[in-house]
Amino acid sequence: MKSTPDPTERHGPEADAPSRGKVIAWVVGIWLGAHIVLVAGHVLLVTLYSLVVAPGLEHAANQAFAERTGPWFSIVAGGPVFWLVGRILRRRARPHGRGAGLAAWGLYTATDAAILLASVGVPPALLAGQWVVSQAVKLAAVRLATTAATTPPLSLTSSSQAGM
Repeated sequence: MKSTPDPTERHGPEADAPSRGKVIAWVVGIWLGAHIVLVAGHVLLVTLYSLVVAPGLEHAANQAFAERTGPWFSIVAGGPVFWLVGRILRRRARPHGRGAGLAAWGLYTATDAAILLASVGVPPALLAGQWVVSQAVKLAAVRLATTAATTPPLSLTSSSQAGM
């Protein structure tokens, strides 16, 4: 007796691919995780500054330090964080890792822009420039991480040496 194939069953390279729901869950989780890591990192930096580097300063001085260092922290720490975002999503959302990484970056950028606009309104030119650089660094990191995961490792022997 011949059985009819199940049209919902996946075959080929897509058979091991996660469902769309799982990919969306990974993207949302990683997006929120990136926000948490970057905010917590900056809070830790400001805390260390206020307790170790400059103890006894007024609250306003610590607030000014936080406002000055926030954009720079986002630029410096955002690259490594978003490289990890890209690597994790490349592995977990295969074969849609690059798209998932770019989706997480897009969500982060949209929410970061909303937070920036809600907190300062139209930002001054320096802050706007720092924000654009920060998002560009994060985008480059995601693209690098998802590209590195799809590129096969380089061989140490060339094809001309293989015959020796």
